[in-house]
Amino acid sequence: MQAVIDLGSNTFNLLIGDAKLGSAGIVLSLEQPVGLGRGGIQNNLITPEAEERAMQVLAGFEQHLQSHNVSKVLAMATSAIRNAENGPAFIQKIKERFGYAIQTISGELEAGLIFEGAKRAFPNSHETFLVMDIGGGSVEFILGKGETVLWKRSYELGAIRLQEKFAPSNPMQADEIFQINKWIDTMLSAGKDSLYAQLERHKPITLAGTSGSFESLKDVLEKDFGQKSLHKSEHSRSFGLNHWSLFLNRVVFASLEERQQLANLVDFRRELIGVAGLLIDRLIQKSETDRIICLDFALKEGVFFSLMPDFQG
Repeated sequence: MQAVIDLGSNTFNLLIGDAKLGSAGIVLSLEQPVGLGRGGIQNNLITPEAEERAMQVLAGFEQHLQSHNVSKVLAMATSAIRNAENGPAFIQKIKERFGYAIQTISGELEAGLIFEGAKRAFPNSHETFLVMDIGGGSVEFILGKGETVLWKRSYELGAIRLQEKFAPSNPMQADEIFQINKWIDTMLSAGKDSLYAQLERHKPITLAGTSGSFESLKDVLEKDFGQKSLHKSEHSRSFGLNHWSLFLNRVVFASLEERQQLANLVDFRRELIGVAGLLIDRLIQKSETDRIICLDFALKEGVFFSLMPDFQG
C-alpha cells in the first residue's frame, strides 16, 4: 500500500491505496481540519497552536498508515507552509517525529496536480472548463479541455487569507462584500495573462470545483435543501445556476448561527464558506458558465494517480 498526505492550509488529507489499480485501488480517503494558516497566515508564520493541531492530526494519520501496512508515503505541503518563515523548521519536526519527508510544492505544480486528479473525475467532454480549488491559503485555477491544460495559475487568495484580511461581520455586510469582491477582482485581473483575461479568451461554460467548499455545496444542496443534481456520475455532481443562487442566499449570505442549522455543512467550514462563496460567485459573474460540477478528486488524487506509480522513495 502507498499513501499520499496533503498538508493544506485549512485541512490535512490522507489517501491510502494501491496506485497500480487507479481509482479502484483507493481504500481510504480522509480529510481532517487543522487550520494550519489560522492566526499566522497574514504574517507568514505557523503559530505554535496550529503546529500542535497539525501534529495531533498527523499522529492520527500514522495509525492509519500502520494499520494498512503502508510502505511508501508522498507528502505535499502547500500555501501556508511554502510561505511561512518557519515552514522549513516545521517540516523538519514532522520528519523527525514521523519519518517521512515532505515536499513543499509551488503553486504552479499544485495546480497541475489538482488537474491530474480533477480530469479523472470530470464527465467525458470536449468542452473547455475551468477547474477551481479553494484552499485555506491559495486558490488554484486551471483551464482545461479534455485532458489538456490550456492555462493554470495559483493565487494567494484562499479562504483563511480572505477571512483574516477582512474579518467580515456576522453576517457579512454589503460594504464588506463590496470590498472583498474588489480585492478579488484586483488579484484576478492583474497582468495580461490574468485569470480574467484567460476567461475572456477561452470562455469556459463549466466551473468544475474541487475540494472542501464544493463538497459543502454538494452536500448542503442535496441533503439539507433536497435539491436534485442535473447530472451525477461516480465522482461528480452537476448543478445549475438556480441551485447556486439558492446556496448563495441561504448559506453564503447567512449568519453563522443560520449556517449552524445545516446538518451537512461541517463545523470547520461554517465560518469560511462566506468568503469562499464570494470567490465562487465572482467567477460565475465574470465567466459564461451555466453550471457547476462538483468533483470528488483534487490534489491528493492527482499525486496518487500521476506521481505515486513512479515513486521509489
